Amino acid sequence: PTLQPGGQFDVDRDGRLLFGLQDGSAVWSVDRSATPRLAVAAGSGEKIVDTVWSADGARIALNIVSPAGDRIAVASTATGARQVVSTRRCETIAWLTRGSLLCAPRNMRSVMLVELVLAEEGQAVERVRYRGPEYQAVAGLGVSSAGVLFGTYGIDRHLGLLALDPPGKVQRISSGGITDLFAAGWTSSGSLI
Repeated sequence: PTLQPGGQFDVDRDGRLLFGLQDGSAVWSVDRSATPRLAVAAGSGEKIVDTVWSADGARIALNIVSPAGDRIAVASTATGARQVVSTRRCETIAWLTRGSLLCAPRNMRSVMLVELVLAEEGQAVERVRYRGPEYQAVAGLGVSSAGVLFGTYGIDRHLGLLALDPPGKVQRISSGGITDLFAAGWTSSGSLI
């Protein structure tokens, strides 16, 4: 009752809930026993604005903003230790594979998806997965075996599916008249939310 959850949360395959506090000061997890546990605390002057659990539940990706500079960090759920992997400004993040994250940069000029390939020493190699038309931005990310699902906002609003293997063009998906999509994802049965 003393915690004030914000809008960011994620659920892993074991049913554990991960959520950030409204003020961005920490990320908490809740297991099936409904006992909250501090997962990661923000540093001095930091605010955690997005958090995503890895598929195996062993790591948490953190989108951090601060006056000293924005960064993406990965924290261990076992120890709480974290490593900064990128200083790129990301609007939203998602796990792409066990060893890489997908970042949608904060740029209203063009749609761009950047893959951060994680390295052992705590940095990441960056490569652009997709660059789209100008004057759009990515609104939400979801990753499945089908590829990367994302929404766009700006001049041309739509849902798109980017195949990962082999790489191909973005397939446009009808959004049923929805023009402002700020989150998108897949269920385990393959349905689109």
